[in-house]
Amino acid sequence: MDKSTLLLLEKLASELETTTECLWVTLLKQAHVSATMSLLFFIIVIIVGILLFKLHKRLMKENKDEYSVFALPMIISAISWAILFITSLTFLGDIINGFINPEYWALNKILNIL
Repeated sequence: MDKSTLLLLEKLASELETTTECLWVTLLKQAHVSATMSLLFFIIVIIVGILLFKLHKRLMKENKDEYSVFALPMIISAISWAILFITSLTFLGDIINGFINPEYWALNKILNIL
């Protein structure tokens, strides 16, 4: 950790009325928690996408003539899922850094805060 980052960490610790060591240990633990939560969100979005696709296939198969009734809700659901999927992709960097390199994750969070 370079001098400027250490100064920023000390400044943040003084604002939070804690020590830099305590703050750093807490941030390292939070890296794993944050990565786990982001990974869970990503997995849930993937599962919802698979279920939505299976529902679409089943409705198409069972209601070939009347599928137009389900078309608008399915389109809205697919667009909503696509937005959630793109959002979950933005968390991939945090997931990887949180598990593989928590020190970088913690430094990145400190720099983003300050």
